[in-house]
Order: sequence, then structure tokens, then C-alpha cells
Amino acid sequence: MKVITDVTPLRTSPAFRRLWVGGAVSAIGGQFNSFAAMYAVWHLTGSSLMVGLLGLASGVPLIVIALAGSMFIDSVDRAALARRATFGQLVTSLAMAWAVLEEQVGLLIALTAVAAALGSLAGPARRALTPTVVGRGELAAAYALTSLAFQVSMLVGPGLAALVATAFSLPICFLIDAATFVVALAGLRGLHRPPEDAVADRGLGAAMAGFRFAAKAPVVRGALLCDLGATVLAMPFALFPALSQDRFDGSAQTLAWFTTAVAVGGVTASALSGVITHRARPGLVMITCSMTWGATLMVAGASHLLFVTLGMLALAGAADTWSVTSRTTLVQSATPDRFRGRLSALEQVVGAGGPNLGNFRAGAVGNLIGPGFAMSLGGLTSIIAVAGIVASGKEIRSYTLGADTPSDEPATVTD
Repeated sequence: MKVITDVTPLRTSPAFRRLWVGGAVSAIGGQFNSFAAMYAVWHLTGSSLMVGLLGLASGVPLIVIALAGSMFIDSVDRAALARRATFGQLVTSLAMAWAVLEEQVGLLIALTAVAAALGSLAGPARRALTPTVVGRGELAAAYALTSLAFQVSMLVGPGLAALVATAFSLPICFLIDAATFVVALAGLRGLHRPPEDAVADRGLGAAMAGFRFAAKAPVVRGALLCDLGATVLAMPFALFPALSQDRFDGSAQTLAWFTTAVAVGGVTASALSGVITHRARPGLVMITCSMTWGATLMVAGASHLLFVTLGMLALAGAADTWSVTSRTTLVQSATPDRFRGRLSALEQVVGAGGPNLGNFRAGAVGNLIGPGFAMSLGGLTSIIAVAGIVASGKEIRSYTLGADTPSDEPATVTD
């Protein structure tokens, strides 16, 4: 059995290879942007509330614009949409560099919202392009490679951004982010994906058709609900500061170890994604990983030993990475091309909204019953929720790649 990441899509599809390299480089740039924006707001204001506004400024547009984009994303050339949104992100990063140089905090927060809005269009468009440039048998491997690029960016990006900010200045971080979008644009070069239907619906009706499809397609519905059950009920990051203070020494280093442990688990799982991408039933993989996510968080919340807590968080990060890869494979392979853009937008809403709501829930519950108990309780309730979703229908368990999956036509690639 193949264990290491399957790089077949990179070898066999030049279009995917360009798309992946562009996305991987711009993901690292995104970490430069996030670190520099957070550090700049804290340095200029000294207010945790203002830093929190950055999260709000990112989260709200990401969800709202992704939903709005579902009204038209399947009736336009997705590659062209991705190029336009990516160019907008490049310009926004340049403007953010100027805002930091001029110490304009309000403008920086506003531009963060603009960048998030553009990302909520570029992300689903790029994701919906992937099934059109690789074969169905390579779809899981392609999404595993995309996950690996994101996990690596989370692991190395903030540290590199800190080095650049220290050695040079914060505006340089935004300039580096802008430069990475040039690579992302190059990755989209020559890719052309017109809508499947020349008279495809637009507007609210198109968005509602996408929602109806997601609600009626048992595999898609089950995958999205399982993801929401795992993240809304068990996302632990908001508990890390209090858990570090209550159980351990409360130092910044210990807090950093918590987040690093999750990232290390994610990178390791991505590197070993061959374990799951060659399996014909991604639904079973997602269910198993969702249950593992909950179980490891139960143990992490109950532990008073730092090495046990960090080990469980690393396993949780690995389980989450494999679960997300399987979820995306399920949703994209079970969705006809005419709905892929809308389902990619909905998947982005679930992927971003679930963790944000989960962290809010975790913080509120932790404030009442303590961080450790809140983390364990969240893990338990997520297991119960996923079990209930799976018990309500067998389709997600029995879904097999290549069996009764929607047909696709390849994207047009021009030189």
C-alpha cells in the first residue's frame, strides 16, 4: 500500500502542476499577510479588541461573499474569475503595505476585509477547477497535495514572516504576499473553463438550486454536516491560552507549542496522505477521522501532562487534515460540474464558518466550566453528533469513488 503523498497529479497534469505551485506559494504569502496584519494592529493599538476585529473583518466577508458568489460562479468562466480575484488580492496587499507604513489601522482592517472577500471568490473558483484538470482517479491525491501545501504554509509561514519583520519591516511582509500572487496568476495561465451551460442560471435562484442540491444529495449533505458537527462542537483553539495557564506554565512558548503541535500533525498527515487517497471509500475515511478528532480532544482536555496534551493535539491535527481531504473529495466527486462552483462556495462557508463558530462556542463554554472540561466535552459531543449523522443514512459510508459519480469534461487549456 502506498503511504507517502501521491504526486501523480503533479506528474501527469501540467495544468494542475501550475495551479498547485501557484496556490502553494500564495498560501505562504497569505501567512505573511496574516502575521503582519495581526502584529501591526497589536503594535499600533495595544488592544486585543482591535486584533479581534481583524478576525471579524476576515470572517464576515468570507462567508457573505462566498454565498453571494454562489449566485453566479457556475455561469462564468471560473478560471477568469480566479484570475481577476487574484489580481485584486495582489493590489490589496500592496495597499496594506502602504497602510502599515502610514500607521492607518482603520484602513488596514478595512483592507483585510477586502482581501477576505476576494479570497472567498478566488478560493472556490480554484477548487472547482481541480476536477477539470485531473482524472477522477487522481482527485483525492490532488486535494491531498493541496492540503499539504496549506499545512506547510501554516507551519513555516509565520516563522518566516517574523524573521522578515524583524530583519526588515512589516510592510515588506505585505510586499512578499503581493509577489506570491504573481506566481498564483502564472499558475492560472492558459486555463479556460467556460460554464457547462451557456445559459446557466444566475442570481438567487442559482444559489438556491445549489443549496437544494446539497440538501438532497445524501453524500454531499452528510459530508458537510459531519464537518460542521466536528468543528462547531469541538474546535479547541480558543481554549489554548486558558488551558496553558491552568494546567501548565502559561508561557507564550507553551501556547505556541499547542498550535505548532496541531500544525505538525497536519503536515505529517498530508505527507502520509497516500494512506487515504488510494482508498475507494472516502466517506469511511472521513467518518473515522472525525471520530478520532473528537476522541483525541477528549484526552487532551483531560490530560495534565504536557507531552500527552501535545501528542493528542498532533493526532487531532492529523485527523482533521485527512478528514478535510476526504470531505473535499466527497463533495467534488459527488457533484455534477454545473454545481461545482456553488458547492465549492458552500464548502468554503462550512470550512470557515464552522471553526469560527466552534471557537466562539469553546470560549463561552470554557469560561463557564473551565478549558480542560470544555475541550473534553466538545470532543465527546462531536463524536455523538457525527455518529448520529452517519446513522441517519448509509450513503456516506457506502459511497465509492468511480461508481455512479457525475461525469465531467476536461477544462480547456491553451498555450
